[in-house]
Amino acid sequence: MATEVRQHTAQHQKLETAEFRNISQLGRKVAIQLLEYFDKIGFTKRKFNYRELKDQDLLQQE
Repeated sequence: MATEVRQHTAQHQKLETAEFRNISQLGRKVAIQLLEYFDKIGFTKRKFNYRELKDQDLLQQE
């Protein structure tokens, strides 16, 4: 999921909640919980109804 968030924000500079729900193919509640987790660990930062990438290198696969 983190890779998909990185790819989307690279193209659009932000990620709206509904866009993430569609990308992840999760239900609304689970998608929001995952976005809140990303915010909590510092991967993304919430601004109004969208997220911006805060730490590009966090959750990188090696």
